[in-house]
Amino acid sequence: MTRSAKSLGTTLLLLCLLSLIDGCRESNAPECKLECEATGRCTREGSRCIAASEGDCHRSKVCQTQASCTLEGDRCVASKQDCAGWEGCKERGQCSPSQGECRALTNADCQASTGCKKQGRCTAQGGECMPTDENCKSTDECKTYAKCTARGAQCLPTSSADCEQSKMCTEQGFCTFSEGRCMLLSDADCVKTRACRVKGQCTLRQFQGRSSSLPQAGCVPGSVADCRQSEWCKEHGTCLLGKHECVDKPPEPKRKKKQ
Repeated sequence: MTRSAKSLGTTLLLLCLLSLIDGCRESNAPECKLECEATGRCTREGSRCIAASEGDCHRSKVCQTQASCTLEGDRCVASKQDCAGWEGCKERGQCSPSQGECRALTNADCQASTGCKKQGRCTAQGGECMPTDENCKSTDECKTYAKCTARGAQCLPTSSADCEQSKMCTEQGFCTFSEGRCMLLSDADCVKTRACRVKGQCTLRQFQGRSSSLPQAGCVPGSVADCRQSEWCKEHGTCLLGKHECVDKPPEPKRKKKQ
């Protein structure tokens, strides 16, 4: 047998083997149904299910939930383009592909996300966006709800200093950190409020709410001194202590009922 004949025979054998291998693949194989729906592995090759087309990847749950929409070899992975258009990038900064998944790998990934703007998660750590104390202090939730200190993946109130710089303190008197939250506990809390400065509501008073089991507290004028230091005293003459507010005229004495 000549060398060319042997070469031709070898080539034909290889083509036959390739044909047999290709024949072992079955698209949309019934036994691959669950993996097909979940990960785009819709084709049976021997004893395993593999991804064999971009269409299979695009139809899979892993594309919808994790942006793994691009065929690479025999699996669906996340590409740079997939990650950039994914809601996880916009919301959580998971914008960079890594090992087939979208992850937060740089601070720039995180800083463009809504999680950074709203929750202080602006720093990339371990593939996720996490908050630092500095990140937390820049958020509206710090200014409004005292969530100014990083604890794990959250910004939380952890001290009276956090409470005092929030609107909860200046608007409502919740200035003291106790039992894991900001609370209104003393006259000193009332003094820090805008209502004290403007209306003279500088004294803490306990009162009964609608439910007898839920006593409540609020800031009210507690003395003439409270009223006289207020802006309303200077501007409107409300410098005298009324029942629950500062007034410009002394309250009328109660008339005794005739017997």
